[in-house]
Amino acid sequence: MDKLFSVITVILILLMLAGATGCTSSVPTSQLSTPTTSTTTSGYENLGTLYFLQDDKPVTTASEMGMLDIVGPTVLRLKDGKYRMYLQSHNQTGTNIVSLVSNDGSVWTADPGIRIQHGSTSDMDYEAGEPGVFMGLDGKYYIAYTGRQPVNNNLFHKILFAVSDNGLNWTKLDKVFSDALNRNNFAASADIITVNSTYIMYYTGGPNVLKATSNDGLNWTRQSVILDKGHDSTVVMVGNKYYMFTKVPLGNNDAILMMVSSDGLNWPKSYYRIVVKDASGAEIPDSNLEDPATAIMADGSLRLYFNTMGGTSIVSVRPTESLPE
Repeated sequence: MDKLFSVITVILILLMLAGATGCTSSVPTSQLSTPTTSTTTSGYENLGTLYFLQDDKPVTTASEMGMLDIVGPTVLRLKDGKYRMYLQSHNQTGTNIVSLVSNDGSVWTADPGIRIQHGSTSDMDYEAGEPGVFMGLDGKYYIAYTGRQPVNNNLFHKILFAVSDNGLNWTKLDKVFSDALNRNNFAASADIITVNSTYIMYYTGGPNVLKATSNDGLNWTRQSVILDKGHDSTVVMVGNKYYMFTKVPLGNNDAILMMVSSDGLNWPKSYYRIVVKDASGAEIPDSNLEDPATAIMADGSLRLYFNTMGGTSIVSVRPTESLPE
């Protein structure tokens, strides 16, 4: 028995030493973004469920636009009161950003041509996608889009920028945002708002939703993690509150959650679950609604847009009840 106890003691000591030698990262492991399947809702309060209704007819389909797939919508109301939706599109020529235009946010017509053309394999935007369009304080249109570059059989993700006077013709800028605390400096899926003349960017960094700030919309400072497990977020102001919609691992599903902020900067550790139904009352699986985007209609109502699984179409949904404050 004494020999057995001695053997067990030696094994335990060796295991402890092996564990200690494994902790050699120069960056705290809590700040290294790596894919994970664990849920983000631990420690967050579930405030209930909100129901949304999906419109019968899709905004558009990949086949209608002559594409293999269309994903990552973003919508901006233009100076003339119209709405323009920007999309990541993919066909045999590569991954580019295209657009549609609408008078009312419901009926859409594809704009001819490409808004952001992808670059070569040596460029940071060999793939150009996941657009986030915003109006600058200088009255110009800006787009923060995800550039993907092939490096050693991987696609490195960074956020790139372009500017436009009319929302159709864009000039790429020599500005890049990446997150040094994420693996491969990963940064993608930017969504930008302004609060008190400061630009606020929410973006995906590995499995996290993070915040960065800027005085000019082009030079950014990383601030903090908003959700330690989440991706593809969008923020909109309705009334005097800010609402974030994002996809988050919840159990075995990638659920749609909504968070509420009083200032657009600080977010409480609580959420609402979003459930979308079709006209028949059937719930639409969360997995079929990806990459949320938001827009405020002329009557002040909220509209959300998603791409469906596989990028086959873009759909529009609206709340069936007032948003909580």
